[in-house]
Amino acid sequence: MFNLAESINTETQAKSESALTGALFYQSQACLEFVEEAFRFDGLTLSISESLQTNNIIKMKKSEDLQLVILDLTQEKDVATEAAELSSILPVNTRVIVLGCENSITLIRELREMGLYYVLWPIPRDDFLGYLQSTFDEGTDKKIGLPVRKAKRIRLIGAKGGVGTTAITTELSKILSHRGRSSCVMVDHNYWGGNFDIMMGMTDFQKRNLSLSTVGTGLDSSAAHGLLKRSNSSLSVLSLASEEKRLGEMTDYTSAVIKELTTEFNFVVEDFPLSVGYHSNHLTDSADKLVIILSPTVSALRDAGRLQQFLNKSINSAKITIVLNYIFPPKLATVTQAEIKEYLKHEIDVVIPYTKNINQLVLAQDDNKLFQSGFGQAVQKLANHILGRSCQSHRRGIFGLKGR
Repeated sequence: MFNLAESINTETQAKSESALTGALFYQSQACLEFVEEAFRFDGLTLSISESLQTNNIIKMKKSEDLQLVILDLTQEKDVATEAAELSSILPVNTRVIVLGCENSITLIRELREMGLYYVLWPIPRDDFLGYLQSTFDEGTDKKIGLPVRKAKRIRLIGAKGGVGTTAITTELSKILSHRGRSSCVMVDHNYWGGNFDIMMGMTDFQKRNLSLSTVGTGLDSSAAHGLLKRSNSSLSVLSLASEEKRLGEMTDYTSAVIKELTTEFNFVVEDFPLSVGYHSNHLTDSADKLVIILSPTVSALRDAGRLQQFLNKSINSAKITIVLNYIFPPKLATVTQAEIKEYLKHEIDVVIPYTKNINQLVLAQDDNKLFQSGFGQAVQKLANHILGRSCQSHRRGIFGLKGR
């Protein structure tokens, strides 16, 4: 016999489970009132409505499991820059709609490449609700319509050994995950050596040892997370080793682990030694940015040139960033910056000055002093460059929304 009460309860439960829950971070009172009214009208849940401030977004990340975030950027002149900065501190598995007044097809494309959906403001309520409902397939919990956001993958490659790649990688990871504003995974590709654990201040650390039986089993998100070592609440480390596996197998497995993690973190920062080899597809595969690091020596410059030539065959040169690291006093350099630019036919994007006491700062794990040093400030400039932000003109700190 048909049970009406049971049917109603089932439908109500299904509707509750599939109902869209969202958060709004607003700049204007008009936008706040509009979104709240639209959500009430359609019976949707607006769990959070806060002013657009970094601390509010961080608080949301810790307390809520939301399906949709709406960013009110209607008062911004450069929507793309603001959206890129905010995207880097939002959970990757949350869909994002950006409201703005800039009417530009180019902007729509730029935001979509970031995994964001753009809605021109002002907009009729019914049209806005249509955008919201299109994020879910009717009757299911499957999200559609909005682009999938994935971690930005940054691969740092030393032109040769001893140019400071690991030190730069660890400091960059700390800056990107600064104060829990962005989730980050640092990947150590030095499978049989390296000293990143010293750079990170991780005592009694052991690489995750892989066996043939481990690699032969299925890999999913849970298994991938089990291979991580947490440094702090927003920064984790992936460092694998194996006495049984060959280099190609290790890089393949590491790549598979990263793939499982890219929809759950904002950044993946990789310390990639050239021991993997130029022939490896992993050198360029899935990287959003490739950072070549060299010291001011003839041998490092020649190796950087060969590496650059190899990379240019398979990726757009715009993805390549050149970092010159003075690991010794400038008077000991055997090539000038002008000679490096001429040889590589590429600007030096970031120059890291010689920092006399860098080893003491690293060993002391005094993050504040390290960050304030010439080395730390240069790595912050590298972070800004990777995010496409102007260090001179940007009015806020690396992930701050200071003054708002």
